[in-house]
Amino acid sequence: NGFSHDGFSYFLTVQKTAVDSQAYHSRLVCVCQNDRAYFSYTELPIACYGHDDGIHHNVVQAATLHKPGQNLSQAFTQDFMPTTDDVLFAVFAQSESEDSSVPK
Repeated sequence: NGFSHDGFSYFLTVQKTAVDSQAYHSRLVCVCQNDRAYFSYTELPIACYGHDDGIHHNVVQAATLHKPGQNLSQAFTQDFMPTTDDVLFAVFAQSESEDSSVPK
């Protein structure tokens, strides 16, 4: 999954947490499109935690960048979200287990 926004390129990855680990996590990677030496390269962890059950969904499955609709914008009245802003929507899955060799 990749996209560009305001002069930056982004993509999402699923990686092992360490070279010798069987656990996975997802990362949002960002780099400035004018940075030929990749000095701006940045990785940020990205995950979803269940609100009611606290389950850690750490394996990104798909993502897209869109503007929020009116209903979603209004649902975030405390944290104002204009319908003109771009929002990253992502779908996550849970790893089978911490020592699983394959994400779900």
